[in-house]
Amino acid sequence: IIMPHIPGKEEYNFPCSLLFNGGENSIRYLYIAMCAFRPTAGLGCWTKLTRLLLSNVWIADDELEGLLSNCTAIQHLELKNCSEIVFLKIPLLECLTFLRVSLCINLQVIESDAPNLSTFCLFGGLVSILFGSDVKNIEVSCLKFGPPNIVRFARTELLSGAPDVERLVITSPNEMESTPMLSSKFLHLKYLHISLIANEAISPAYDYLSLVSFIEASPCLETFIFE
Repeated sequence: IIMPHIPGKEEYNFPCSLLFNGGENSIRYLYIAMCAFRPTAGLGCWTKLTRLLLSNVWIADDELEGLLSNCTAIQHLELKNCSEIVFLKIPLLECLTFLRVSLCINLQVIESDAPNLSTFCLFGGLVSILFGSDVKNIEVSCLKFGPPNIVRFARTELLSGAPDVERLVITSPNEMESTPMLSSKFLHLKYLHISLIANEAISPAYDYLSLVSFIEASPCLETFIFE
């Protein structure tokens, strides 16, 4: 469902009742874009929905949490350019294994109670994360003119919310501060790939050897790629 955007006009408020009119139990894949989506309590459950993508959708924190609570079979969730979301709360979804969050400019916190979430991809700004599951794969990347120090953020904050990660991919266009040496360990990290994609944006004072902080903190590391 993609609604055309008309400059100067208010976003189209999609009537959620159309999706909860007896057919919700047959929907397995849903892509909604370019509209406001305001689900309310009591609309029903998507018991067969396994994949949900929201792109340029206006939906509030509580509306999204309520919607997800009724998607008991969901396996794959993607959110892109959902600018109203500040606190993303993923409820206890047994089937959810994949989460991708892209360019949600006001997002500050992601908290997940999904016990089987295994892959998390973050593209855009820096956020605090708290995962109650054993997330194994994390990918973090940023726009060329996005916030700096993605690598430092991954070392100091990101992995503290997902200590069991085994595979970490970081793409950073702008590193201004070196990676600190810390006592915290990533006991399960086996694969680490760090890409600095815009040399002109890397501070001349940046100490590339500070990346040793990741290596010393990862006793099970098998593969390290730096480019």
